[in-house]
Amino acid sequence: MRRISRFTKNRGLSRKMPPHLQRKKLHAKLSEDLRVKYGVRTLGVRKDDTVRVISGAHKGTEARVTEVVNGKLHIDGIAMDKADGSSVFKPIDPSNVIIVRLAKLDRFRKRIIE
Repeated sequence: MRRISRFTKNRGLSRKMPPHLQRKKLHAKLSEDLRVKYGVRTLGVRKDDTVRVISGAHKGTEARVTEVVNGKLHIDGIAMDKADGSSVFKPIDPSNVIIVRLAKLDRFRKRIIE
């Protein structure tokens, strides 16, 4: 009988993926202004960047990224209510946002832009 690995399905690939490829999945498109200014099409999304949601139920919402957890973004003002009445951040995929304003240009981002 053939033995099947537990990582044969696509959903297991993200857990098995090397860290340098996991970081690539956290990239998002830049707005037209930033694209012209920096000459780069995409950058990694970080905490305190301002993003605009371009698809999904929250399309058009523009807010600050609160944190990045497990490859998803937590954005100010986008939350869902739990059964007990408390609210939690709704995770948004980085492919569904456009970066409108960068929080800061540290040496790593400057190196990418140059």
